[in-house]
Order: sequence, then C-alpha cells, then structure tokens
Amino acid sequence: MARKSDCRLSVRVDAGFTLVEIAMVMVIISIVFAGALAGFRGFRDSAIYSQTDNYLKESQISLFSFALSQGYLPCPDTNNDGEQNTELLAGGDTCTASSGTLPWRALGLEPLPPWDVPVLYAINTQVVAATCSGAAESVCFFENEQAPAFDLKTPPVAGNDGNGNLTITDSSGAVIADNVVALIASAGKNARQTAADCAAASADESENCDGDADFVMDTTRTNEADFFDDQLIWIHANTLKGQMRDAGIL
Repeated sequence: MARKSDCRLSVRVDAGFTLVEIAMVMVIISIVFAGALAGFRGFRDSAIYSQTDNYLKESQISLFSFALSQGYLPCPDTNNDGEQNTELLAGGDTCTASSGTLPWRALGLEPLPPWDVPVLYAINTQVVAATCSGAAESVCFFENEQAPAFDLKTPPVAGNDGNGNLTITDSSGAVIADNVVALIASAGKNARQTAADCAAASADESENCDGDADFVMDTTRTNEADFFDDQLIWIHANTLKGQMRDAGIL
C-alpha cells in the first residue's frame, strides 16, 4: 500500500508592526531630524555672523572714506531714512543724537545687514550738548560746517582724553579700547527683540543699547539668562587722525 505523503502547505503570514515598534521608529526619526535641524541652524547662524562681520568691516571702511572726502564723521540716523540727522546750534551744526542707526544711504551701503535689522551707530556723547570750538573738543570730529574742524591736537591727546568719547570693555570690565569716537554694532540674532526692549536683554547686551558711552564686546554666549552675540567694530580717534594726516588733509 502506497504511503500517503504528509505534505503541509506552508503559508507565510506578514504580520504588521506593533504600536510599540512604530513609536520607536518615530522617536528615532525625531531624534535624527532634530539633530539635522540643529546642525542646519548652527551652520546658518555661523554664516550670518560671518556676513555681519563683513558688513561691519565694510561700514567702517565707508566711515573712513566719508571722513576723508567730507572732512568729518557723519551723525547717526535717527529717523530711519538712511541719512544722518543734524541740528543747527549756535557755533555750527552738531548731531541730533549721539546714538541711532548707521546712515547707510549717506555711506553708500546696503540698507540692512544680514540679520535684517539696522545696525547701531554710536558716536561721542557730547555732540548733543557741545559745539566745536577751535578744534579743542572731541565733538569737532563731527563738525560739518567748517570741515575739517579738528586737527592732530584735537583730544584725545597726551594728558587730555577729551569728553564724551566711547569705551569698550569685555564682560569682566577690562578695557579693550577707549577714546573711541564712533562705533558700529550688530545686536545679532535677537536684534529685533533688543530694539523693541533694550532693558529686557542680558546685562552685557543692554549695555550696548542703553545710549551711554560704555560698550561691551565679548565671546558669544548661548545660555538664555546671559545670552550675548553682539558684534562690534569702531573708529579710534588717533586712527582717524592718522588717516587724515596720511591723506594730506591734516
């Protein structure tokens, strides 16, 4: 008697993923995506900081060029039209304010830096209170009625630092530069918030937008309570006088 073959039909059953497995996959995807996004943001921010640095350097060069051609440094822009704002006082023109935005139109620059917020332009704080008299005051760097109204003996000079010039320190208070007559600063990625509410920024960033003669330049800090990413560049009085002398103007 022939033996019957005991054949069993093999059936493949494709079981679906369980909820736990799907959840694990989603977590992994989220982690990978978050890491990629953070890396992209870091790369983007680094590129914008670099572009801002170039914009500030270009602005500094434009200020020197303006002084060489006009015989004085421009006043800040106080109404966001890209032009400097002056106020006629007895004895000559002085600036409407010692702090505002960079007069980009007068300097032939692009209106907005990479963060799309106008950069700060701060100058000698005495321009709103004093007029130039015989090249004896630091405000003479901004006198535009009889330019150039300053000379090599205009303060700061040995024994006389002048009045109203700016000082830059690091976060510890160590002086980086003093006798600065003009400064350009970007408030970085939080520039819009800082422009809207200077007092709400960190202590060092608030120092850069409070309108006085003291400024801070330090390394970038990303912790929220002490955030700092301002970028600064400036013009020292002696550097300006040296450039004017080398050009045969002084």
